[in-house]
Amino acid sequence: MKLLSSVVMVAAVLASGCIGPGRPPHAYFPPIAEEYYVCGKCGSLHGGIYGKGPLERFDTAKAPRCWHRWRQISKHEFQRVAAEQFPGEWEKASPYVKRP
Repeated sequence: MKLLSSVVMVAAVLASGCIGPGRPPHAYFPPIAEEYYVCGKCGSLHGGIYGKGPLERFDTAKAPRCWHRWRQISKHEFQRVAAEQFPGEWEKASPYVKRP
């Protein structure tokens, strides 16, 4: 019976979307904080002011299938990598995220 209840709990977590490919760093109940992340596996970027906005997301082609391993980086590094690897999307990014 305990095994069955454990399996049901895991299935519920998976079905709710708490884990899985393509998840941002703060999927639910984000703190109000300015943070910037890069995925060590696919190279996607996610950052800005969590819980309030603006947020910017720059996804690679592998992002939808990636179980991200987010690593926090500085705003300067986020800006540099976004401008180099995602020039088209970077031009459309929020002025706040572009500001030094």
